[in-house]
Amino acid sequence: MVRWSCVFALLVAVVLGQDDGASSRMRRRESRLLRLHQKLSLVNLINGLHMTKEQMRRVYDLNLRLEGETVRRYFGVLRLQERVERIWRRWYEEIVKGNLPKDLMSEVARVDEERKGCGYGMRSLVRRLAKEIEAVFTDAQKEVIRTFDPCTIPPKDIRNPVRAGQAPGHEKIIKAFRWLRGLPPFRRAAAINWATEKVVSAEDRLDKLTDQEKQKERQRVKRLLWKVVRMKDVDFELQKEKLAKQLIEEGTHESLKKKAKELERLSQEITRTLEARYDPRVNRLVRFFLNPPIVIPVLRDKLGIAEKVSREADVALRKAVELKDGGKLKEAFEAFCDVAAKYPFTDAARKALDFAEDIAQRMPDVVSGASVRR
Repeated sequence: MVRWSCVFALLVAVVLGQDDGASSRMRRRESRLLRLHQKLSLVNLINGLHMTKEQMRRVYDLNLRLEGETVRRYFGVLRLQERVERIWRRWYEEIVKGNLPKDLMSEVARVDEERKGCGYGMRSLVRRLAKEIEAVFTDAQKEVIRTFDPCTIPPKDIRNPVRAGQAPGHEKIIKAFRWLRGLPPFRRAAAINWATEKVVSAEDRLDKLTDQEKQKERQRVKRLLWKVVRMKDVDFELQKEKLAKQLIEEGTHESLKKKAKELERLSQEITRTLEARYDPRVNRLVRFFLNPPIVIPVLRDKLGIAEKVSREADVALRKAVELKDGGKLKEAFEAFCDVAAKYPFTDAARKALDFAEDIAQRMPDVVSGASVRR
């Protein structure tokens, strides 16, 4: 997702002076590696979710809408950037001398507020799109997304490159499940019998069970563990949380079941509260699937449309250049912006934005209607 506060990150470097030392170069390279890591992780997640082409196309279209809105706000943000840079430069020169001029301080406060507020409209759009993103995925897929741990290399014990985390309290149970699944077939029966006795003994210590209850619990636990070891890898990854909950909640110990259900209720309530904000820091659907710079290129590759999009973008760019060369700068400006919005993250889109910026510098009136909020 586009974070508008990041739009201004480079201004600090401009104001304080560009540093091209080793540290800065390492940070730039690390930034490129981070973006590549995000792409690798997203591919792993998409593969593990078994997303259909229809699902991928819907997610792709939603990200295009988000990036298109970003392009429409682009020049309004640039104008605000220029104002912020001018005022921050003046402010820097004053505070270095130990001065705190009140008039300039007021200007700094005003642009700071504008800078903070420029993303409100975009965040509103993200919230609307997030609701549509949620509708794309099944409940099982959402569970994997909520527990997905970004990774470059998929775990060795599953075919699908999904590394899903576990909810608090279930880590040890799921680890035990994985241990059982990793045993050779001839050792499984003995291991399941041993694990069953461990579970029954634990419940008996919490609440003395009758012989009949113990036998009933042994049968239940054995059935569940045999189900666990016989499941396909993908099915296990999608259902491991549910299986762990079944092991706890369907036992005979009433106080344990009651506690588990209460913890689950509180966990769901907290999760719903946080995810309702559609903040990428807490909502993983937004973090992974409403992030145009990562999602759009990856889904083009997954859908096999990257070359087609690139060709269409080149054609659209040539038409816009013809308008520019013909002196129709206002029409050309709109055409360049259209290329950037429809075909983002292509060579043509990058060139289109460069052309549009050049026209905007020569003819500021062409962007007079541009705004940071729409």
